[in-house]
Parts: sequence; structure tokens; C-alpha cells
Amino acid sequence: MRLYDPSEIWKFITALAIFLAWAAGVVLAARVKKWGKKAALFMVAPLPLLLGVHMVIPDHALEDKAPERLLLRNQDKVHADAVILADEDTIHAVCWLYKRDDAYLLEKGGELTYGLSQDDSHPARLVMPADLREFIGSHTGKGGVVLFPALKNYRKLKDRLPEPTFRDSDHGFIFLKYP
Repeated sequence: MRLYDPSEIWKFITALAIFLAWAAGVVLAARVKKWGKKAALFMVAPLPLLLGVHMVIPDHALEDKAPERLLLRNQDKVHADAVILADEDTIHAVCWLYKRDDAYLLEKGGELTYGLSQDDSHPARLVMPADLREFIGSHTGKGGVVLFPALKNYRKLKDRLPEPTFRDSDHGFIFLKYP
């Protein structure tokens, strides 16, 4: 797999320029005799890295961690009365982008385990893989059911799922819609 796509050649050139600027600063600092200037140059040398690294991150690295594009692309398929089910890798993005606080969590609570264990929480918000088919069947109709897991988790679950009416995937995430 390539680090950069052909359309990202500008990022490669920018990364190279940033690295060369940093290296030149370090070499210059190493050659200076006065301690004050040497220390100042060593402190200033990493500035190109600090200021420019965010511009040169490959697109695939960002997309593999953020399902936003897939969620926005399928936003019209998520009605206000749809039941949303997401795993621990995607629950935060789903709730944030769809402005929902009623999503169900699939299999593990992850960092939400503490909240699920509180007296005022809704324990039925955690859906176990063995209950998936029954859960989807009991919530079909109206707005339907939207399942949004990471692809690695979906591969473990797909034998327990009914056939969706709509499927879309992108960069390690999958969007499934049930009637």
C-alpha cells in the first residue's frame, strides 16, 4: 500500500520540504559555536514539523479513523424514528453527526461501560451479538434499523444478521439499513 495516493503528490512534496527544513535547522544548530544561538536554533528547528505535519497526513490515515464521510453520505436514510445500533468504535461518531442520544451499543461498552452500569442508565441499550436478529426483527417498521459497525466487527457478526435492504461501506466501516 502506498503512503500517498497519486492525487496527494503535493502532500509528499510538502512533507519532504518540512523534513529538509527541520534537518537544515538541526545541522545549522550543530555547527554554531555560541551556546545561546545553538540552543535557540535547536529549539526553532522542529517548528516546521510542528506547524506542517497536520497538512501532510495521508487521506487514508484520516479516513480509517473517522467514519464521517460514510455517515454523511447516508444521512438521508436515517429517519428521526430509526433505531440506531453502533459498536464501540463508531457510537461516538453516530451520536455526534446525527445529533442523537438514543443509539444502542453493540456487544461491548468500551469506555461507556461505566455509564451503562449506573442506576440511572438504560441497561437495554447494550445489545449482545446473540440477540441481534431478534433485536432487528423487533424494531423493523417505522424508520427501520440502522446498524453501523466497524468492518472488523461486522465480519464477526455477519452470520448473525438478516439480509439488509441497503448496504454501503467505506474505509473500514459499514452502513446497514433494515426495513
